[in-house]
Order: sequence, then C-alpha cells, then structure tokens
Amino acid sequence: MGEALQKYYQKKYKREIFVIPNSIPIEKSKPEFLSNHSEPYKIVFTGTIYRPQAEAIKNLIKAIKELEEPKVQLWLYTPHNRKFLNSQGIFESEKVVFAKGLPFEMREIQKSADILFVPLAFKTRYSLLINTSSPGKTFEYLVSGRPILIHAPKGSYITEYAKKQKFALVVDEESIDKLKEAIKRLIFDKALVKQLINNAWQIAILNHDAEKNSRLFQSFFIK
Repeated sequence: MGEALQKYYQKKYKREIFVIPNSIPIEKSKPEFLSNHSEPYKIVFTGTIYRPQAEAIKNLIKAIKELEEPKVQLWLYTPHNRKFLNSQGIFESEKVVFAKGLPFEMREIQKSADILFVPLAFKTRYSLLINTSSPGKTFEYLVSGRPILIHAPKGSYITEYAKKQKFALVVDEESIDKLKEAIKRLIFDKALVKQLINNAWQIAILNHDAEKNSRLFQSFFIK
C-alpha cells in the first residue's frame, strides 16, 4: 500500500493509520547498468490487464505505431488469452507481442526489457482506485536495472511518488507525442537512464525491502 490510501483511511475513520509499503524480495547486489539491445527495442509490461490498465496501454500502442524511428515493440506478458485482450481493444501485430511467462521467470523477463511500462487509465469511473493505486509490478521493476515509463493521471499516487523520488519517467497526460518523446529519451539518453535506475534501486532499498518490512509488520504483534 501507499501513502494515498493511508491518507484516505485516516480521513474516513478519523484515526491514525500505519501503512507498510508494497514489498519485494531484494538481492543485496545492485543491478548493473545494461546497454540497450538492438532494434526493435523492447517495451515490457508484466501483469494482468483490465480497464484500469487497458486505456493507457492503448495510448502506448498508438505512440509505438506512429514512431518510425527508432523501431520499438511492446511485449505484453500477461495471463490473459487473446480473446480477452481483443475484448479490451488490444490486438497483436508486428509491433505488439502477446507473451506468457511463469512467476519465477518474471525477474529475468523484466531484465530483458529496454523499457518497463506502468499504465493506469485516465478516463474511468473508478477514480479513487486509480488515484490511490500502488501497482505491485512497479516495485518489482525498481530492482530490474531497467528504466521505467509510467503513463498515469496527474495527481495519482504512483505518478506523484515517481516524480518525487525520480525513479521513473512520467507521462501524466494523454499525449501520444509526449509518449513518443519519453520512449526516445529512455532509449537514447544514457545519463538519464542511469540516474533513474540508481534512484529506483535506492528507493527500493529504503521503502520496499520485503525482509525489512516483514520485521516491521511482526513488530506490531510482539510486545
């Protein structure tokens, strides 16, 4: 969970709420800075796809299709079948690849990316869900050694957290042109990418270490 839910529940229940952030197992060795692969560059999303993700994913697909140079593909590693993805308006093509991966393979799949993608919808009836959402995959991405692109509404928890901690490049408006520019920056601006990856690692260690947060959780029950 994140600070947005903490504030929401404190206001709703008029009492102090303590939140333990989303937690991930962390290897203590810092990931090495990797150079990009050859074209087509690979943008990777891992996880489930429902309405809170689908519209932002379709924005990215539009950006990729309009982007003549460099050549880019979006790889969707998701448990959903083709029929379900098609029902969400997402179709496989030369630039969009449907893929599968087992849970224990996700870390290596994420490391295989040139860019890791976090989407949240801009137009939805579930504004509270979007604005307080803390997508678990984001925190897996932090320790991948790969740059993160977040496409989510301005003011939502995940965009504000990423901008504050500078661990991802954020496009917080529905602009295909800004998505295209963000993709190019994350492919070609090595100094920016190196800084984002370093910041991601630092914030993972600080806030999202499962071992540390497990001890914190246990402390509530030990007197």
